[in-house]
Amino acid sequence: MTTIQQIKTQLAKTKKVAASFGLEKEVENIDNLITRYNSKQLTLLVCGEFKRGKSSFINALLGDDVCPVAEGIATSVISVIRYGEQRKVIRHYGNVTDNGVEQRTEEIPFAEIGHFADGTVSDIDNTIMLEIELPSDRLKTGLTVIDTPGVGSLDPRHLFLTLHALPKADIIFFITDAGEPLTSTELDFYQKHILSTGKPNRVLVNKSDTKLREECSQIVEDTKNKIQERCHTKNIQVLPVSSKLWAEYNADPDDEKKKQKSHLEDILAAIDNVRKEYDEYFSEYIRSQYIDL
Repeated sequence: MTTIQQIKTQLAKTKKVAASFGLEKEVENIDNLITRYNSKQLTLLVCGEFKRGKSSFINALLGDDVCPVAEGIATSVISVIRYGEQRKVIRHYGNVTDNGVEQRTEEIPFAEIGHFADGTVSDIDNTIMLEIELPSDRLKTGLTVIDTPGVGSLDPRHLFLTLHALPKADIIFFITDAGEPLTSTELDFYQKHILSTGKPNRVLVNKSDTKLREECSQIVEDTKNKIQERCHTKNIQVLPVSSKLWAEYNADPDDEKKKQKSHLEDILAAIDNVRKEYDEYFSEYIRSQYIDL
């Protein structure tokens, strides 16, 4: 019997005693956590500075051009992508104020995602978030993917929205660029906003296809060293990836060379490994909540 199964069994015995102390809500919260744990839902948030290829990476991962990619135009909204039997998009829009976000919603055609995802506030008609359902095999396993605006852009709204989305993540992929390896501002963001969450994360060096293999390996090693020196932490995993070659492999699954050079298998293995890490993290969290009760 697993730890979670044991807690589930004990929780049933605890309910009556807890009720006598007015702790019904605490029992209900733990029960809800167990239900979520057993559902195997996992939310992967992809973040990083603007124009690092976050949207291209998500498209390659899902094997679908769901996130708009345009030269010189940056993603300006949060996109939450989960499994659905049919393609469906719900647009959340409104004004961001000091008191939070004033939101309204409407369903939009899938083909209009680009119109509401990229550009200035006026370009996207005050869109804040897109909820996208997609009949993807990769999402059918319980995975939800969140695409975020670039945190290094001149628009402070982008940083606000990304920080607003971070608490919703179970795991985080931080995307950097092989052509401009891990800047000081990226390091600051990683240390302050990602490591501080305590959540499982990986650093991905995108556009690895633009470098020779030896050069790319050196960039990966240098990135790891920068993080260890600045953040005084070890065991940070840094992985190369080529979203471009991954997308090309998706279009031609017989091209083994592009499959290998894209490093897609390493990324998929990382997701599986992080899922295990998260299960352990979540299991321990539920255990601590039950002990406190």
